[in-house]
Amino acid sequence: MSIDGPEDGIRNVTGNPANEDALMFNIANAPALRDNIREDAAEVVLHAHILADLSFDASGCPGAVTDEQSTIIHFDSTNFVVQGHSMGATVAPLPVVYEPSTAR
Repeated sequence: MSIDGPEDGIRNVTGNPANEDALMFNIANAPALRDNIREDAAEVVLHAHILADLSFDASGCPGAVTDEQSTIIHFDSTNFVVQGHSMGATVAPLPVVYEPSTAR
């Protein structure tokens, strides 16, 4: 699953992808600089909790069945992995520390 950060993708208030770094790492606004990172990390933790209870019907995907031959797919909350790339590499360590389902 991919998550857009607070000032990324469709959440970019300017609509200009070139502005994402300046919005996220706003050195002219220290509270925003600090809180954008916190918000992004908190959302990763929130998504881990949502995914733990999420299931969906994969009957439209040929061959997508569980070991019990069910087409209802659940996420295994004991095997969550967090990976960050670019801006996400700055954020990723925070939810790993605070979310037990990602700690190994």
